[in-house]
Amino acid sequence: LMIDIDDFKHYNDTFGHLHGDSILRRVAKAIEQSSKRPLDFAGRYGGEEFLVVLPNSDFDGAIVVCKRILQNIHDLRINHYSKPERFLTVSIGFSIDKPTRNDTIDEAIAVADEYLYKVKGTGKNSYMGTEIKKQEKE
Repeated sequence: LMIDIDDFKHYNDTFGHLHGDSILRRVAKAIEQSSKRPLDFAGRYGGEEFLVVLPNSDFDGAIVVCKRILQNIHDLRINHYSKPERFLTVSIGFSIDKPTRNDTIDEAIAVADEYLYKVKGTGKNSYMGTEIKKQEKE
């Protein structure tokens, strides 16, 4: 899963970088608490992006975690930077890959990132993903 805090630059510009850092820590903790299996990994990918790796998870399992993340972020009730009646949101793109011995995580990250930007383009505060199909070599 690739997760991005929606419009994060505006939070830094409105509330300052110290408040922005506090937001990053709170969001990171909510994301980490959303993936519950022992081998699941959540970490900061850079800026306001986070990466979650869910080994041996299928499409439906990824959706469960995406929904949990969106709910946990909503439950933080971090004030929106410009609309007091709204809260901070995140967008999530994901890919499911069954890697072979020679694969790296790069393709899965690139596909998840592509879907993250599709979510951003369709209104944010949601998730979208796909399963990467491998062509069998003859």
